Amino acid sequence: MMTGALAFEPFLRRHLGASSPALRTSEPAAYVLHRDGQRPAAEIPAYLKTVHAMIAERAAADPSAYFGVDLAPPPRQLPAAERQADFDAELAVDACQTAEVAIDPMVVAEALRRCIADHTLIETRFGVEVIDVVEEADCVRVTGQDGDGPVSERFDHAVNTLWCGRLALNEPVGLETGRAWVHRLKYGVSFRFPEGADRPRSATFILGPFGEVVSYGEGLTYLTLYPACLRAILARPDPAALGGFSVGPDTVGGPVGHADGDAGDRAGAPRPRPKNIAGGGRQGRHHRRLGRDGHL
Repeated sequence: MMTGALAFEPFLRRHLGASSPALRTSEPAAYVLHRDGQRPAAEIPAYLKTVHAMIAERAAADPSAYFGVDLAPPPRQLPAAERQADFDAELAVDACQTAEVAIDPMVVAEALRRCIADHTLIETRFGVEVIDVVEEADCVRVTGQDGDGPVSERFDHAVNTLWCGRLALNEPVGLETGRAWVHRLKYGVSFRFPEGADRPRSATFILGPFGEVVSYGEGLTYLTLYPACLRAILARPDPAALGGFSVGPDTVGGPVGHADGDAGDRAGAPRPRPKNIAGGGRQGRHHRRLGRDGHL
């Protein structure tokens, strides 16, 4: 995740341009320790300090790679008065200000869609459900289904960017995880505050069935909730067996639904996830992306 975080902004800048609105970020996030968290509050500052040292070491080669944010200063523990001014003191037992920021996934997705649509060497195909990938002697064959029937294409390379079904597609070609995967349920909603209204600071509440607040510019705010913290830890590649989930009085407000394992919340707005998209270099021609819908 550290490597990806430091490569993300340079990637967007290279393909979208330095002036792209996709590079705008939220206010830096505070990590807030909830009274009913899964881990003792005394453990969290030391953990944040260790993680920060690792990030600072990786960022030393290019200090501006993370959206121009200076990652050298360590997380700052909020004084009691500052913490109590922004959070419920009975629930927020401690808080640390970090340099972590978020991008607006809707803006990034729209910018990437335009970039792909304008690229002369990228061909897009929508309404295709990717079913299987088979490695052949000199290529990779991707098979699927669209409205007209079966689809089969040969590629020099294929990149599995599926969200739903990614693990199930990896295993037949030998890309096994070697461990169980954590599946969490997350709800999110975006809205705008009236002009001039006070907005909450960006914050992630840890560790448990809580959520986060992400404050962007122009009044845009994003709220999330993990109603049950951790749904399951599964070794099987398909989480469909978990079924649906609804929010009610028995699933919100406390550390419920826990299973063995650590389900720490992560700050930052979620990046848009593709539903069924695979892509690669088409043999002898150009690039093609197979997709189920128009999302990136």
